[in-house]
Amino acid sequence: MHKIFYVIFILPLIFYLSGCGVLFDDPIERFWNNGVMPSQNEMEAYSLCIRKSEEMYPQSIDPDGSKRVPYTRACMEQEGYW
Repeated sequence: MHKIFYVIFILPLIFYLSGCGVLFDDPIERFWNNGVMPSQNEMEAYSLCIRKSEEMYPQSIDPDGSKRVPYTRACMEQEGYW
């Protein structure tokens, strides 16, 4: 009974949680997404949004990035990618 519990509930939970919080171009994420890579346009938009956020909130103003990250996400949503 315990083996069935682990197979049905615990292992999928581990795989599900391993997909959270990985890097943008991490091998685990590529495996998780079945090898899907972001398009060139998406990467260019991401770079543009990163540059905009760094111009808007320089390192001297936002040392921990707490304002840059939401700005970058909003920019990507505005570009239609996230």
